[in-house]
Amino acid sequence: MNLKLRDSIYILKESEDTYQVIFTSTRKIKKFRVDSLVKRAIDELKTEQSEEDFMKALSGKHPRKDIDNCLHALESFGILMENKKNKFYF
Repeated sequence: MNLKLRDSIYILKESEDTYQVIFTSTRKIKKFRVDSLVKRAIDELKTEQSEEDFMKALSGKHPRKDIDNCLHALESFGILMENKKNKFYF
């Protein structure tokens, strides 16, 4: 499975711990509080990569459970795309 940020969003840094996500398809704007894990996850997901590579990149500084929770949160908010067998699901 490959992961990346949705193509139809812009992520803007409002402050050091607050990001705005603009959903271009619906024109909705949501504000999110972010920590170092979320910031790093967003940076990693700017380019498509396998879930395994993503986990390797973050596991040095963050527990696996926290990384899984972060991925689930990004997915539930509609920020993350998963490519399963060359098809993207939102």
